[in-house]
Amino acid sequence: MKQKKKKNKKKKKKKACKYPSPLTHGSVVAFKGRDGTGKYCTDNGQSGIRCLDHNKIGVREGFKVYSMTKKGEKGRSIALRAWNGNGKYCEGHKGDLPILCRAHRIYSYQKKKFSFSVKVVERKKIAGKYTRYIVALKDGTGKFCADDYDKGIRCNRGGIGQWEKFKVECVSGPCSKCSSDPEEEEEQEEEE
Repeated sequence: MKQKKKKNKKKKKKKACKYPSPLTHGSVVAFKGRDGTGKYCTDNGQSGIRCLDHNKIGVREGFKVYSMTKKGEKGRSIALRAWNGNGKYCEGHKGDLPILCRAHRIYSYQKKKFSFSVKVVERKKIAGKYTRYIVALKDGTGKFCADDYDKGIRCNRGGIGQWEKFKVECVSGPCSKCSSDPEEEEEQEEEE
C-alpha cells in the first residue's frame, strides 16, 4: 500500500487590513439612505441632514469621520463633520429633530451628544473587495438613526429596519488605502 504524503502547510499570518472600514478616523465618506437604495445624504444647514434628491457625491454629500473611541473602550464611536464649506460637527437630537451640523468644536462634556456608535449590518463585495458597507448609526442617547426622507435623518428608533440602514462609501482619505478582507487574502495565498 502506498502511503499518502502529508503536505506540511505552513500557517501564514493574516495580513491585517490596516483600514478595514470606510468609517476610519480621517476618512471622508458619503451615506446613502434606506439600505443604500435611496439618495445620497446631504448637509442642508439648519434643516439638517436629508437623503432626498442627490444621485452623485458632491461637496455637500461628504462627511469627515473622527474616532471618539478611547483605547480599551468596547464598541466603535465616531463623530461626523460636514465636509462642505460649513465644516461643522454633527449632533443627534432626541425626538423629531434631524441630525444637525452646527458645532465648531466638541468639548469633552459634549462627547455623548456628538458621538454615534456604528453597527456594521452588512459588507457588500464589489469586484472581489469589500468596498461598500451597510451600517446602522446610534446617537448618544442609544436610539437608532433613520432616513425619514423629507424630515431628515432622525435618531428616534428602537431597532434596525430598512430605513435605519445606510450604505457608506469612501470618498477620500485613509479608507481608500485598504478595502479588501484580510481573511480572503489569506485564503488566496494558501491556494497558490
